[in-house]
Amino acid sequence: MINKAILEFKEETKAFISFLKNPRELSPAKQSFDTKAKIFSILLVVQFLWILVVIPIYSFADYILDLKEADLGSFSLLEILLFGCVFAPLWEEFVFRFPLRFKNNYIFRGINKLLGKNKLEYHWRKNYSWYFYGFAICFGLIHAFNFQNEKTLLFFLCAPLITFSQISTGIILGYLRLKIGFWYGVLFHTAFNFLLIFGSYSLYHNSELFHYKTDKVEIIATYLETDEGKSFYTISEKDGFITNIDAQNFRLDHLTETIIKKKYTSEDVRLLNLKITSKKGISRKELLKILKQEIQMDSP
Repeated sequence: MINKAILEFKEETKAFISFLKNPRELSPAKQSFDTKAKIFSILLVVQFLWILVVIPIYSFADYILDLKEADLGSFSLLEILLFGCVFAPLWEEFVFRFPLRFKNNYIFRGINKLLGKNKLEYHWRKNYSWYFYGFAICFGLIHAFNFQNEKTLLFFLCAPLITFSQISTGIILGYLRLKIGFWYGVLFHTAFNFLLIFGSYSLYHNSELFHYKTDKVEIIATYLETDEGKSFYTISEKDGFITNIDAQNFRLDHLTETIIKKKYTSEDVRLLNLKITSKKGISRKELLKILKQEIQMDSP
């Protein structure tokens, strides 16, 4: 059974590489659900294996530009999933993959009718590889605007490196759309985004910022990957000294202003949870000193 799976993987990978050498509108063929599911699964594996190639390319671009990805901290996990797994796959597939068959490319069909003699359709058939890769490249490049970096000439020159992952994903999705159907491409896009979001959430959600512990006080600060709702905190004091703080869903600058009654600024705008325990109690001044030591904060 394993040997059969390996053979099927090799055959489909070979067919995919052959297509990339000469992209063309694949003739629709009647395929069983099992066949389509196998092709779908194999390409999903190929997609994740390709990440091994993507990582060093993205890392090189990050080294050059110090990439700043969009801050999603103000969005809940549900909102990110709805956008990343429902809205984005639908509109991106309709814009960039649905028109890969001439009969579904209504803009080109309209222009072709105006020109007459099927001139544009002939050009489409003859130069299909340019259109196929053009759609994939455009799909990838729009993702460059997901980054908050200043849009300099160097940034745009590096855009193909920054979005190499999305460009290659666009190529796989285009092949899938032509090989087994448009809606399988939407499903593939949804599944891939879901796995990326879920993986990122699992790895980085509530990742520890710092853990400070002495005989007098223990402080645990953890980052939040997404907004978990309304910020709240509880604080216990004894004779003017803090014995316990449990703060949830706060930005660091808001936290110091609300709880420690000091206004400080921080470049780090991510949300965090903060838990402080001190049996004997700690003064606000001492606590602020520790936070400034552990995290970069500046006076206003």
